[in-house]
Amino acid sequence: MKIKTQITEDSIVRLDIKIRWTDLKDDYDGTVTDFCKNIKEPGFRAGKIPAVIVKKKYRNEIESEFIDKILRERYQEIIKEADIDPIDSGNLIEADFHEGDDLVMLIEVQTEPEFKLYDYKKSKLEALKYNISVSDDDVDKALDEIRENYAEVFNTGKGAELGNFLEVDIQELDESMTPLIGKKVEKRVIKLGEGDFGMQASEQLKGAVPGDERVVRISQEHGDHSHKFVFKFKVNSVEEHKLPEVDDEFANKVNSSFKSVDELNEKLRQDIQARYDSETLNLVNNALADEMVRQTNIEVPESMVSSYLDGLVRRAKKEDNGDVDEDFLRKNYRAGAIWNMKWLMIRKSLFRNEKLEVGENDIDKLMEKTVELYGLDKTAALSMKSDNDQREKVRQDIIESKVMELLRNNSKFNEQSITLTDFNSLMRDNHQHH
Repeated sequence: MKIKTQITEDSIVRLDIKIRWTDLKDDYDGTVTDFCKNIKEPGFRAGKIPAVIVKKKYRNEIESEFIDKILRERYQEIIKEADIDPIDSGNLIEADFHEGDDLVMLIEVQTEPEFKLYDYKKSKLEALKYNISVSDDDVDKALDEIRENYAEVFNTGKGAELGNFLEVDIQELDESMTPLIGKKVEKRVIKLGEGDFGMQASEQLKGAVPGDERVVRISQEHGDHSHKFVFKFKVNSVEEHKLPEVDDEFANKVNSSFKSVDELNEKLRQDIQARYDSETLNLVNNALADEMVRQTNIEVPESMVSSYLDGLVRRAKKEDNGDVDEDFLRKNYRAGAIWNMKWLMIRKSLFRNEKLEVGENDIDKLMEKTVELYGLDKTAALSMKSDNDQREKVRQDIIESKVMELLRNNSKFNEQSITLTDFNSLMRDNHQHH
């Protein structure tokens, strides 16, 4: 095999490839044999048609299938011999082949642009790190949520009051009271006085009975401005929940390993702490990744951005049966595409420069944890572990984890203690603002 390389603009590498017929003959004969098995012709049994007849009638189809097969099976060999590190599977630009002749192909592959990685060891990255304290009230709220699972539920037979549970259909409206398309939620259960709608909705829903429809106006304050929303609530049911007493018997009912309420409370406290420690770690990781992207100057080739957005559009069309606004997606996700491409290149560079590794054993261990976490049966577990796509996804997750650990170990943190209530309020405000 002979390969000539040429680097074009946007870091695209053109590969002129020539493979001798003598190195292809066996593969070609195999392609013909496989092709014959699927051909039906009058006067012949299926799969028993002489190859000479099939090759004469289906020559173009066989040669096209053969070229695809060679490119698919020898792509990694081509890349290795060309000594390049592509970030996609490449595009076949043209090919010339007939039985008995050498195969000539021209393919283009996207490679990474050269860039200088920010020296994160010399000039430390900085990030805000929240230290969340879990209070007795937080544990009590979590306990109440568990009690709800064991509550006695009955219809009140009267108008809604604070603390009642309402099943409602919610339709968001514009200021002219016209329903907004795609903004309807059916059979949502809300607790009057709590949750997303809080006391504002409760005041407007008090006294509601099944069948009532009420317009509810909500105002959310964000510093120097506010957001106003209008909803139409249709009340389907009004229920009261009688919660069970919290005692040692209840704790044992929740989990037979618990002998007392104290054990249940301590487990809840640990679970809450672990959950929010994980969430604050994600915030730190996101901040450090953002800073690395900001500090590292990378010119992302337009072809890379387009390729990323093409994939996003394909996935959206598949999920929505083709009914998507492609122009909207490309415009609104372009900035995210550029950020993601930059971060992937930075992450890859960090992983390579620091000689980090991910072994098959690492992948197996993480998969075992997943099996245990989701309680997968033996068949599902074996299927997942043998799925190459799943293994590659896990491998990428481990790479991300190792790279983030590397950055955290070389960063400075501005630590801030915060209550769980204040943290949730802060996250909710940030989400609504964006």
